[in-house]
Amino acid sequence: ANIIAALLGTFFGNPITWPFIASFSVNLGQIILGRNVSNFETFLGDFVEAGEAIWRSFKSIFGYGNSDWDIVFLFFYDLLLPYFVGGFLLGAVISIISYFMFRPIIYAYQKARRKKKQKRLRKIRKPSSSLKQDIKL
Repeated sequence: ANIIAALLGTFFGNPITWPFIASFSVNLGQIILGRNVSNFETFLGDFVEAGEAIWRSFKSIFGYGNSDWDIVFLFFYDLLLPYFVGGFLLGAVISIISYFMFRPIIYAYQKARRKKKQKRLRKIRKPSSSLKQDIKL
């Protein structure tokens, strides 16, 4: 069952699908929070701008340039909060669906594995007929 989980996780959580999942999560979060929905290109621009602002603000601690913490806080409010809210809801829904979808499969797999293990244990514990004869002698 761990192999199946790893394959599914790799299939859905990879660099090709991440932009779609992230975009959907942010848009869902913006809808839930009652904000205007923006497009993916805007998200990328916001990430780049926030990264540059963080770097400038870090350098300003050592006296190089001005800090841009306002841009960073605005980024957290405008993008990361909706991303968290939408991603949390999306993750909760997908996990509940996955649980009920894969529970019977995993249960059947574990049951078959238990039967196979019990069969091996019975075979090991069952003395062979030659051993019985040796004990009687």
